[in-house]
Amino acid sequence: MFVDEELDGGRSTAASGSGNYILQDACDPVYNQNTSSNGYILNQGTYFNIYRDLLPPAAVTFFNSSVRPDGNVALAWNAVTDQENQVWGYRVYRSFYYGPSKFQTRLVDAPNNTSAAFVDTNDLLFGLQYFYEVRAVDGALNEQTAGNKILPFTVVKRANSVVDLVAVSKAGGDIDLSWSAVAGAAYYKIYRSTTFGERGVCITPGTDVVLPGYSDNKTGLTGGTRYFYVAQAVVASAEETKNNNQASAICDKNGPNAPLVSSLTHPVQGQPYANANPAFRWVASADPGINFNVAGYCVKIDSSPNTGSVVTGAGWGFVTDLTKRYFGINNGVWYFHCLAQDQSGNLGNEAVYCVNILATGSVLGTVLEAPSQAPMAGVIAEAWLGTVKQGECALDALGKYRLDNLPFGDYTLKFNRFGFKPLEKSTTLNLNNTPLTLDATWAHEDVIAHNQTAAYPNPATGDEVRMIYYCEQPCEVLIEIYDLLGQMVGRIKEEQKPQGYNYSAWPLHNVARGVYLFRVKMRTPDGRHIVLPTKKFGVIK
Repeated sequence: MFVDEELDGGRSTAASGSGNYILQDACDPVYNQNTSSNGYILNQGTYFNIYRDLLPPAAVTFFNSSVRPDGNVALAWNAVTDQENQVWGYRVYRSFYYGPSKFQTRLVDAPNNTSAAFVDTNDLLFGLQYFYEVRAVDGALNEQTAGNKILPFTVVKRANSVVDLVAVSKAGGDIDLSWSAVAGAAYYKIYRSTTFGERGVCITPGTDVVLPGYSDNKTGLTGGTRYFYVAQAVVASAEETKNNNQASAICDKNGPNAPLVSSLTHPVQGQPYANANPAFRWVASADPGINFNVAGYCVKIDSSPNTGSVVTGAGWGFVTDLTKRYFGINNGVWYFHCLAQDQSGNLGNEAVYCVNILATGSVLGTVLEAPSQAPMAGVIAEAWLGTVKQGECALDALGKYRLDNLPFGDYTLKFNRFGFKPLEKSTTLNLNNTPLTLDATWAHEDVIAHNQTAAYPNPATGDEVRMIYYCEQPCEVLIEIYDLLGQMVGRIKEEQKPQGYNYSAWPLHNVARGVYLFRVKMRTPDGRHIVLPTKKFGVIK
């Protein structure tokens, strides 16, 4: 016997006998199976026609489906014929995607399926839409790939199907599963796969998951891989339920990248700044293991350069944007900690930013008058931050001032010289002050006449009230203070006051609110006594 296996894609037909072989092409128009002899005698041998089968059978055009009581899908179609050869059987394909090129799963192969029917028992999953295609195959293994009807089928739930399985990625690479209890379930089996639509293998062999819920944390999960899960209830008869849904999650073992932190209020790390309200911003972190956006950032400011990635306890906050600001931070070196947290709860590496806050302290400076550049002396300097007076002091003979416990910042300095209008100067006060030169001269306008007195402030609301007066020459000063009943409640004696405008302060710590009178008496070196008019002032507390 001789078989020619070079017949251009067709399945050859064997012939017996001896002598020469005559190959008759079945596609040749001359060949007619009905009239041509299957065998004849030539050259003292018995010969058979051998033809090539190049054409597949007809397409399957009638196709339907039905659901069996057990949840499986029964498929049926009309048988087809082949013009050249007999139909050898049918191949049944299934896919989750529509289109001929998407049918990648062959459920059954010819000749194992020669009837025009098939039952799909291959782990149908609830909620998925399947597409079926049946292709006829002839004896030469020609498969009809075109023109076949494609049948869609959506899986419905059964009474004891698990159809609400949810998978959630957790910190450290665990994947938590949850679902609702199924009536009549003795326990549950968990199946896992790395392919969508496939049930996979059971990862709980011999383990009875009695209650709904399972954590996949000990079965060798690979970080960055998406896993697909199916939970199947096992009823009392040991039968596993069908038509369950599939859920998936990614094994997330690694945290996000560390954020890149900067500060607009403290742009150079470690350098002292007077701003006690540090503001931070950072570039968003990426989660390279999964490529999800991070859930947010754990932030804290404290005096420790390292937290050890422990984000529990006092001081920690959680923000979802890319900025954080703190207010009223005390002087000192502080560290801002920022750790990105991904959707699974994994923490990334810590970013630390150092700020040095020097917001309050003693301010030293010198005031020079314009245009002479002479030191300003005998003047009261007040430091105003907005509408709040933060401190005051008297300039010494060299024009120097000292303000203690002063919040650093941008101030308006007010200079009060008795007998003249105040001068104002805007400047920044900190530890590194340079000599301050006033750009305006004093306006020689008397606040009070030389033979008058005044109380400042009036009414008095602070810790003291000042009695202002003018000395024609250096002299001793005595000030007597009375209440409205004429009782003396205070007395101030100044041994020597210089010529010009002066003041004497009366503390108000133990003084009740009300209206008071005061009188200024002077004695000059030549023995003259000068008594200025009595004035009144109020005290409000």
